[in-house]
Amino acid sequence: MVKKDKKDIKDFTKILKETASKAPQKVSKVAKTVADSAGEQHEHISKWTKEQKRTFIWFALVMFLVMVIVAVLVFFLALRGEERTMVPDVRHMDLADALVKLQQRELYPRLTLRFTDNPLDRNLVLEQSPPPGSIVKAGRRINLVVSRGAVLDRVEDYSGRNIDDLKLYLQGISATTKTLVSIREPPLYIFDNSAPGTILDQEPKPGTEISGPTVLDLVVSKGPESRNIAMPSLIGLSMREMASKASTIPLVFSYKMRSAHEKETPGTVVEQSVQPDTN
Repeated sequence: MVKKDKKDIKDFTKILKETASKAPQKVSKVAKTVADSAGEQHEHISKWTKEQKRTFIWFALVMFLVMVIVAVLVFFLALRGEERTMVPDVRHMDLADALVKLQQRELYPRLTLRFTDNPLDRNLVLEQSPPPGSIVKAGRRINLVVSRGAVLDRVEDYSGRNIDDLKLYLQGISATTKTLVSIREPPLYIFDNSAPGTILDQEPKPGTEISGPTVLDLVVSKGPESRNIAMPSLIGLSMREMASKASTIPLVFSYKMRSAHEKETPGTVVEQSVQPDTN
């Protein structure tokens, strides 16, 4: 077994020596092949005519110029992409004017609409981000907060509405913006056939433009006018007579029955809680 291993080692060593001895021959053979190929190429070029050489030179120059132009274009396009500009101040400007000014700087808007206290602020730029004077990349979006005007820009028609409901409505509007419409207290109450608290008239009239805080003068119903009715004398009337007379009087009557006392006529009215001719 040991002899066999020694034999294998000797064979492997022999193979290595043979390979090493042949390596320089292979390298020199490859080098010779390359040299022969280069020589052939040189010989081929040397056989070109003068016209062919001139054409080759022009072709090389054109390719070089094309590569230079492409490199310059790529450079300037990259430089343009990195162009920076200053954010203009567009606050308190009309939206249309602000958009034109941003476009001149190659900036684009992102709009947010918001109600304000003043109806005259409609389409006015209230805020911007980034702030004026910031240096940003061209093509960036600028956040603009634009006024939608007031929640109420005209006086509504409040006729027929209940005054308490109107107060709650105006209070809800003023919870988000400054109070623009309020009610003058106390309103004018008059008798009317409509339900108590119903708004009959208003000043300013419906459709009037609101340019600032507005106070409403309201005429409000306090219900039908109550009439003073003189109480007639019912004593001595029979039940039939009393019922007939009561039907002509807008009052509510209640009755009690008892036994007739001395000198009283049964079936007649002997007492009444409200004295005659009392209003």
